[in-house]
Amino acid sequence: MSIVQKIRSMGYEVRVKENGNLGVSPWSSCTNEDREFIRSRKAEIKRELQNEESKIVSSPSVFPYEFFQERKPERFNMPDRCTVVTATDENFVNGVYLLAWTVLNANNTRFVCYDLGIKNARIKHQMQKWGVEFKSVDLPISVDYNGWQTLNKPWYIDDALNYSDYVLWLDADTWYYKHLDKMLEITKDSFFIPDHGRHCPQFNKNDQEIYDIVSPPKIKWGERAANHWPCAGIIGCSKKDLATIQEWKERLVLLQDKDLIERLSYFDQGALQDVIDCDLQNGFVWNNLNALRTASPYGVFRQSFYGFSNIYHAGGERKPWANWNNLSWPYPTEVRWSNDSNKK
Repeated sequence: MSIVQKIRSMGYEVRVKENGNLGVSPWSSCTNEDREFIRSRKAEIKRELQNEESKIVSSPSVFPYEFFQERKPERFNMPDRCTVVTATDENFVNGVYLLAWTVLNANNTRFVCYDLGIKNARIKHQMQKWGVEFKSVDLPISVDYNGWQTLNKPWYIDDALNYSDYVLWLDADTWYYKHLDKMLEITKDSFFIPDHGRHCPQFNKNDQEIYDIVSPPKIKWGERAANHWPCAGIIGCSKKDLATIQEWKERLVLLQDKDLIERLSYFDQGALQDVIDCDLQNGFVWNNLNALRTASPYGVFRQSFYGFSNIYHAGGERKPWANWNNLSWPYPTEVRWSNDSNKK
């Protein structure tokens, strides 16, 4: 077992920060003995993380074709008027390609992508042949803001609820290799959103200036464990949640009007976490989801695995699919995904 693997088995994530220092999370729960173990091996840890990065960057695909088997996939039949929804511009089109393929490989479902400016007509046409639908919607949050693509998220979801009883939102940097039945089951009963598990980043805290305009959440950032805080990359909702979606939209418009929208943490997520008062243990989360950060390569991307939902989420600025070119995967309904390494 490598040193980095050992550290992860101890329940910590380690990365090299922009200033070159080693970052460990959650540092607050790191014992003195564990801290000394990590400090004494800084150079070795950095080398291992650099090796991880070089392997990923040099790989044409994180998901080699040997994982495709010439067998029909076992697919879950989603009910009518249930839609998997995402959105992307040209920057994340490779991510949507991966997401759509993995979702449709394991699920017989309607899949809709809101097109925010996709330029790669070839990849878009491939996805359309798989059954992916592309739609557009008015964008109330200005494209002049950094993160406008995700700041408009509640409008994509709201529009999808016009033609769906249930909407399963998956960010363009997620992928999914099993059935969606568990997520759908919970969504039928309550608003579904995963928590951060043990990950407790300080930059998830909204700027205090926002609370000169709106009331702060009942639970203040850092007051309780990170599993009281949402990760808005994965959302399940139904028409009964329209009031929550509407309040989310109104909060974003208000902050835009007050020129405070850029003070939110993680764009739309910062608004949503306040709207639901960060009360994730009261019907707003898959309780005890135990989100786990399964990889943190040196400066490349962070990968979270959301428990029984079987959702992977690549965080960070650089994505594992960023350098993929000339994608031409087999039809997701014709072959079986057999990445055994992901299923352990």
